[in-house]
Amino acid sequence: MVLKTGVCEGCLVKLIVIIIIFGCVVFERETEVRKLRLLSITAHYGLVEALESGSAWKKVMALVRRIPTDILPCPIKYTSRHIHMVQDAGEKQNRSCSEIFLEEWGCSGRKRPTLADLLTLLKKAELYKAADYVAIQLLKESRPSRPVCGPAAEVLVPTEMLNGKSAAPTAPPASNPNENYRSGWPEVANIPVVSLTIDDETANVESTKIEQQLVTVPVEQININTPEHIPYKKLQAITNSFDCNPVGENNGRLLGKGAFGSVHLAIEDNILTAVKRLNVDIVDIDRLFQNELEALLRVEHSNLLRMVAYSKDGPEKCLVYEYMSQGDLEERLSCKGRWSIPLPYLVRIKIALGTSNGLQHLHEYRDPPLVHRDVKSANILLDKDLIPKLGDFGLIRLGDSSDGDSSAILASTVFGTSVYMAPEAMRGEVTVKNDVFSIGVVLLELLTGLSPYDANGEGLDLVTHVMEMCDGHSQSNYTLLDGKAGNWTSEGGIDLSKQLFSLAQDCLEDKDRRPFMSTVVQRLQTIINS
Repeated sequence: MVLKTGVCEGCLVKLIVIIIIFGCVVFERETEVRKLRLLSITAHYGLVEALESGSAWKKVMALVRRIPTDILPCPIKYTSRHIHMVQDAGEKQNRSCSEIFLEEWGCSGRKRPTLADLLTLLKKAELYKAADYVAIQLLKESRPSRPVCGPAAEVLVPTEMLNGKSAAPTAPPASNPNENYRSGWPEVANIPVVSLTIDDETANVESTKIEQQLVTVPVEQININTPEHIPYKKLQAITNSFDCNPVGENNGRLLGKGAFGSVHLAIEDNILTAVKRLNVDIVDIDRLFQNELEALLRVEHSNLLRMVAYSKDGPEKCLVYEYMSQGDLEERLSCKGRWSIPLPYLVRIKIALGTSNGLQHLHEYRDPPLVHRDVKSANILLDKDLIPKLGDFGLIRLGDSSDGDSSAILASTVFGTSVYMAPEAMRGEVTVKNDVFSIGVVLLELLTGLSPYDANGEGLDLVTHVMEMCDGHSQSNYTLLDGKAGNWTSEGGIDLSKQLFSLAQDCLEDKDRRPFMSTVVQRLQTIINS
């Protein structure tokens, strides 16, 4: 019998049986992710549940790559903005974020992602719980192999413990340390002890997940060019009680506001300074204060903001900096308010070089290096000569070794400004390559004059906007150039914008393909020498 729909009744019954009985569904490695729900609702929600555990979907989403083009070789497909969009959609639709991600990713690209593609990403992200589900339950394959050491290494439990016995297992004979443990005690992968050198002290961490908090020195113990401690009451007096009117309006003193506090202009004996008053409501304010204080005391460079004093005896902790009369880079590029004169292209390139010099110093000052973690145009301040100085060191952390050979440190809490954050930074990895990605975003700001995020338009971050504009259009990078900066052509006829775009793209590459900051500095110097 044939139904009116043209489907054989017997075939329809068989299809229903297959859909109901999950075990009868046969998935191939080339089965597209988007078809999983149609083939088996049970398999689909099993995968959703596996990706939801520990927000594993975020790590997978950050690893998805697009097909590079000659115009824009950067392979990153999803930025931090997209991750936040998925989270917002999940809250509004009352759905799991992993399900929304699978729907979006499964229907994207000319070649739809398959279960094999998903399994590859899961293994790369070391999400072995979800990888086991895809391999064993869906593809009927053997479970993926684990690394022999490191945080993802498999730890085997002695047979005695599995049987409920508490007696200690017999150790292997001392005469042959390479021999496997005796019966009942399978060989266990070694969990390495990671030594993190901090000045003359060594912190030994033994864990299956490396989490390192920046070790700070109490203010009272710092003896390296300790700046003056200013009483809180005096800071109140020289800032008009931290007047919150903008500078230039009604004798206002407010220079700016951020997530961690406000900055006020202080005037004493015709000497101008900037006072950063930390918000008492922020989490772990003491650690942020200590981080910034120690970093600024120990690391001095002409392109890093200089601290002249501090205060910790009042209701809010304060840091006092040299006053940067030309504001920050973000407001200068917007050409709004008192900053109506645009920055010429050569000045912009020199600002990029100076900022990169400061970051290179941070990265190479010690090993493990210091990672800023919040590089953005709003934190690049300009003095009277438009020399850039990088500020806001509250989030600074120890990162991976500057030679790039050691594993990145994993932070238990992700901080930073999302539109400037590298994909691995969204997963909590702290490495010098985080700052390189952020510099890539700043370079796009310098080239285009655009805001890092479009709050009034489609809600895209700058990286995504440039990607979409340049994908397949050879002249799009010229269309995006900020004409207020000049024609971007040197006296020798060299197109400096093309070189700067190329450097920005390299900085936005996958972590392993990004240059180190020393290379960024060399390339910027070459552009200026042109």
